[in-house]
Amino acid sequence: MVEDRPQRITLEDYSNTSTPQYFTSMVRPEVQAANITYPHSLIQLIQGNLFHGLPNEDPYAHLATYIEICNTMKIAGVPEDAICLNLFPFSLAGEAKRCDPVQLNTFIDGLRPHSKQLLDAFAGGKIILKTLDEVMELIENMATSDHAILRDRAYTPTKKSLLELTSQDRLLAQNKLLAKQI
Repeated sequence: MVEDRPQRITLEDYSNTSTPQYFTSMVRPEVQAANITYPHSLIQLIQGNLFHGLPNEDPYAHLATYIEICNTMKIAGVPEDAICLNLFPFSLAGEAKRCDPVQLNTFIDGLRPHSKQLLDAFAGGKIILKTLDEVMELIENMATSDHAILRDRAYTPTKKSLLELTSQDRLLAQNKLLAKQI
């Protein structure tokens, strides 16, 4: 009976040394520039050609257009490959933007201890004992609730008294006084 169930793979399994490691053939080119800033218009152009990873999308056409857009940008001391690699995440959306388990482990390992504790508490235990889908759902739920909390915190009802006037109220009162004097 137990053999019929699919094996549950957690994030911890991906960080285990017995699991085959994921390597990439990409090497980030050396950049001579101290700071790199990309024009907002370039990012907008790239985001006009988003790749969602849908079956009807052609990844090769996306890459061809993406490279064409990136090649319009030249920055002193920055190789063209570095520009393309740095901006590539801006060209992805939906499922194509989902991170893989290795990236997620790297993200979690890079959190400050307090943030990691909050994530573990939200998960009801160690976050690395959850599957990739469970972790993504938890993080999305946390982000959603965090936006709601920030929105609630931003709302501060103001109780006005004679001494507590907004600058707009103050200007209106001054205008009324001036109108009476005239």
